[in-house]
Amino acid sequence: MSDDVNIYEEEALEHAKEYAVKLRELHLTEATYLDDTIHLNLVELCYMLGGDIETVGGTSYQEYDILEAREDGRFLVRLHIADHLSVKYESSLQLATIIGDWILNFQDAEPGTICRTDADYRNNNSLEYRCAVRFGWNLLLPAGLFESAWWMCGCDADTVGYVLNVYFIHVLYRARQLGLPERTPYLLGGYNDEGEYIPSTLHTD
Repeated sequence: MSDDVNIYEEEALEHAKEYAVKLRELHLTEATYLDDTIHLNLVELCYMLGGDIETVGGTSYQEYDILEAREDGRFLVRLHIADHLSVKYESSLQLATIIGDWILNFQDAEPGTICRTDADYRNNNSLEYRCAVRFGWNLLLPAGLFESAWWMCGCDADTVGYVLNVYFIHVLYRARQLGLPERTPYLLGGYNDEGEYIPSTLHTD
């Protein structure tokens, strides 16, 4: 039974990942970004999917509804200003995750339903939420694009963040998720019995 559960979870997480990657590709190639296949504007994507965005609060934290179902298949996202002092709304991991949550878990919710509060996002380890998080990461920074940019930019989080227009902390965390080195690797090697230099695996400083 546990093996079946594990397989189901793996399939659900993989589905979330693939859905996000396809949605990103579709939006960037067939919508308004024919000349830009790298920079995804999550605010515009949210609007195109039927979402509206409100900002709440200043720098103080109070309980609030973060995702709400509305009439005609629309939804409302509330983003806390304090969470975006350094993070741009158009490249917000939180927004990417909420979009995934709506698509994967709440599209059929009745109008007026409070789908999630901010507390739900802080204290949640359900499969549905983990799928939304997986969706968010792959919508914002899909593995293939991210790894290419990481190596191209010399494994520098600041540079990758600038190139991809994403907060550098998100970049650094994504690199760790994907097991990428946080510094430019170099080759270490040695000499064989014939005196030939044989490089070994990649190492970092």
